[in-house]
Amino acid sequence: MAPVCHRFCLIHFVSFTTLLLVLVNADDIFLEWQVNIDTTIKPVSVDQPVITINGMFPGPLINATTNGIIHVNVFNNMDEPLLITW
Repeated sequence: MAPVCHRFCLIHFVSFTTLLLVLVNADDIFLEWQVNIDTTIKPVSVDQPVITINGMFPGPLINATTNGIIHVNVFNNMDEPLLITW
């Protein structure tokens, strides 16, 4: 009786693990950002330099799902250091 129970448990464990791996698998997202200073954009109608990402202010929207992996290559084209936080 014990071998049948072990086989039954093993089949359910393998089925559950396979289902979990299929459901959790998310896509990788690859982005490339060019960071520049733009003096032609006026966010508050005042002439001032604005930091843009790929020429956009505010920066681009990232569409991702839970457990997704996002890879962002950031190229700082400014003359000063850059820190981006999420």
